[in-house]
Amino acid sequence: MFEAGCEAEEAGDFARAREVFRRGGERGDSNCWVRLGMMIEEGLGGPADREAAMASYRRAWRRKNSLAANNIAVLYGEVGRRRARVQWMKRAAQAGLGVANLPVARAYLQGDGVRRSPAQAKVHVLEAARYLGLDDEERSEVEALGAKIDEALREAEGR
Repeated sequence: MFEAGCEAEEAGDFARAREVFRRGGERGDSNCWVRLGMMIEEGLGGPADREAAMASYRRAWRRKNSLAANNIAVLYGEVGRRRARVQWMKRAAQAGLGVANLPVARAYLQGDGVRRSPAQAKVHVLEAARYLGLDDEERSEVEALGAKIDEALREAEGR
């Protein structure tokens, strides 16, 4: 059903795509719930509705869909719920979306939504570095963030 929903969406038939994704989600395909949530969030095939998008992502999360956790984190971040954003990014990373460790590492380095901890930042940047799905830009970000974390750790040792 996911493929049929994608085909409908690519053809511009957003109402049909939403319906196909909804039916696919009800049949157990968490990717359908995620894609439906994205369409709802973006307002494709109907009005944009962040609450309905969140509900769709949460249905996908019940099946431990890592992209759903990531999207929930993004929605929380957009409304300023920094602690919830970090917790959901951690869930996304634990569910297999290794790149989600990057914003978690940044949060620990900056103390954004969590207590500042360069040591925890280091743990998460190393986890991100192990993720095989990183593109070149993300690899560069891992290296740059790793250098900042190492600097923060040296400063902490020097105190």
